[in-house]
Amino acid sequence: MRSFPGFGAIVSVVCAVSGTVGCGASGSGGRTIAETPPPLGPPTALPVSGGVFLPGEEMRFELSLRGILGGEAAVAVGQPGKVDGKRVVIVSSRVESAGVVAMFRQVRDEVTTFIHLDTGLPLSHSAHVIFGDKESTIETKFAGGENGAFDVEVRSKDKTGEEVRRTVHQAMPEDQAAFDPHAVIGALRGWKPEDGQHAYFFVLVGRHLWQNTVRLTGHERVRTRLGQFDALRIDGVAQRLTRELREDRRKPQRTYTMWISDDEARLPLLVMGKTEFGEVKAELVEYRAPATLSAAR
Repeated sequence: MRSFPGFGAIVSVVCAVSGTVGCGASGSGGRTIAETPPPLGPPTALPVSGGVFLPGEEMRFELSLRGILGGEAAVAVGQPGKVDGKRVVIVSSRVESAGVVAMFRQVRDEVTTFIHLDTGLPLSHSAHVIFGDKESTIETKFAGGENGAFDVEVRSKDKTGEEVRRTVHQAMPEDQAAFDPHAVIGALRGWKPEDGQHAYFFVLVGRHLWQNTVRLTGHERVRTRLGQFDALRIDGVAQRLTRELREDRRKPQRTYTMWISDDEARLPLLVMGKTEFGEVKAELVEYRAPATLSAAR
């Protein structure tokens, strides 16, 4: 099932989701990837080191398509706990159509991820998706927070109302684990690259795997509805893959740029990208800090 290019999609591009026209960045915000310093060696895997997940934080994003408000996304991080002896945090999000999009079609995407705090990798992922008159549930059991292949179960209803279940097996490189959109945002928030350094990662968006390469291209002053921030600019490109890890030639590559605040909170301030739907943008418009961070400030 196709979903609205919301928070998850933008992240993968997204997510997640190029260019800086209209993004509110200042300074050298007009650069392209080709104009950045040479990369420091070949890309390496995005570090798996626990990521940045601040228990109790809440975020709200506005999503736009071709400059028109198309949806809203809310993200919340729960309190740490233990599952099967592993330190786990639950991250949930809800994306809904809004503005002009909501006038023509109801879109809702609710996602819950159990993330292993010691690695920052997803243990399991559940998504409930409504796209117009179509509805489906996607359940993913990743490889126990380890490297390797995994299965994705999709449940939907046929025209007679009968439930249809389908399980697909997603291959992975033996030395790599897949992220989901929640987990990869945590990993990117925790990434501390040198200027020009780039990395790659695999992220499952819905029921499809995307291979991403990202590069730290600079430090910029960004203006958003939350105010002005010193931020890290990360440019990326994403390619959808088949179940056998081949390039899915039915989907073109997507390019995107994201800005993460260069402070303790490491907020995902802004993501912009180009998809087959047109230019998409996700802007952080509301943030509720956890009590510990608020006290530190």
